[in-house]
Amino acid sequence: MMQKIQIFARMKPEEKALMITYLQNLDNNPVVGMCGDGANDCAALTTANVGIALSEAEASIAAPFTSKV
Repeated sequence: MMQKIQIFARMKPEEKALMITYLQNLDNNPVVGMCGDGANDCAALTTANVGIALSEAEASIAAPFTSKV
């Protein structure tokens, strides 16, 4: 289903949102997803085209999708 995927890790909260915005503005208009589990992921989760929270913490309020698994 996905022809190309990139994973970024070990980033500061502000760097996460900036990276998502940068990727969304590429010429091929990619769909950008973010997966996170804490308060430091909230900005990136709301910026991404697809935001998935992996906890019931603060991130679950910001993300459109939440999973406890």
